[in-house]
Amino acid sequence: MNCVFDCIQKVFMSISYHNVRTFRAVALLLAFTACDPVRNFDVVPVIRLIEFRPDRLREGTDTLYLKVYYEDGDGDLGKSAGDTDFVVTDTRQGAPVFPPVVYPYALPDVTPPGQKKQIYGEIDIKVVPTYRRPGLPADTARISLRLRDRKGNFSNTITLDPIPVQGP
Repeated sequence: MNCVFDCIQKVFMSISYHNVRTFRAVALLLAFTACDPVRNFDVVPVIRLIEFRPDRLREGTDTLYLKVYYEDGDGDLGKSAGDTDFVVTDTRQGAPVFPPVVYPYALPDVTPPGQKKQIYGEIDIKVVPTYRRPGLPADTARISLRLRDRKGNFSNTITLDPIPVQGP
């Protein structure tokens, strides 16, 4: 009887040992694949340019498309209707002197529910219309953009490469 008991105990220990190894392997696999990496974003928003197109514009007909990555540590982006959150500025250099043209954009409130408020994502922006300064056959747009959160914190400013603007 002792021999049978010892044999059963050895088989049980062997199964348990393999189950523990399997459990550990599965737990490690889940730990590495099931969770987002821990990110600690600053409460001041950060933006990065992903893409802009086209690289030259025709006055009055072409639209400038921007794709921007954003992140914010406390998730306080977006406001109620009519508020400006994203500012795109078109500055021209040289004569004739023109003041910068500001294109304001409002974002919907994107604050997530719950305790963890950090957010990140992408924003697509269309800038229309494009223009040339009077008297110039061609012009160059210098576009910059930045994001503001509800606390009034401004993100870094992104400045695009100069974009040629041709007549119609």
